[in-house]
Amino acid sequence: MTCLERFILDFIEDIKGNIFVLGPKLKHVSKVYSDNKSNISLDGIANELIDCLKPYFNQIEKTIAEETGILMMFVVVVTAVLLVLIVILFVILDRKLQYGIVVGLSVLFVLFYIIGCLILVQNARNNIAAVIDTNDIYITKCFNDAINKLKTAEETDENAIQLALCSYS
Repeated sequence: MTCLERFILDFIEDIKGNIFVLGPKLKHVSKVYSDNKSNISLDGIANELIDCLKPYFNQIEKTIAEETGILMMFVVVVTAVLLVLIVILFVILDRKLQYGIVVGLSVLFVLFYIIGCLILVQNARNNIAAVIDTNDIYITKCFNDAINKLKTAEETDENAIQLALCSYS
């Protein structure tokens, strides 16, 4: 017979017989449960998980911001240089009416500009992916620790319930 079945039978017997013994017996059951229950709270586990994850997410965030900043500076500077070069080409070659050469060189500059931007974007993507991959191990460890604490708390509480039910007599 399990503790739960015995508890139910004894409890029903006490209700039928002497109802005044229920108070002390239930107080004892409550004390046994309180003494044996888990002291791990969900708030505590959640706070520990957040504290564990913060540095890794901050590092990923910082890397994304740095890579975005570098990319934006590159785009702004190279765009300005490209525009200056095209204007210089128009001024120098316009006098001789060589628009074909100006347009050809402008297209060539734009192609180099696009290729440069794509290379920089790919580099930024690789850097961000590397930081995420590096932190992935630590992030997984944070979640595993939280899950293990939850399992421990659950097992401890189940044990406390069994002890409390078995202590009713």
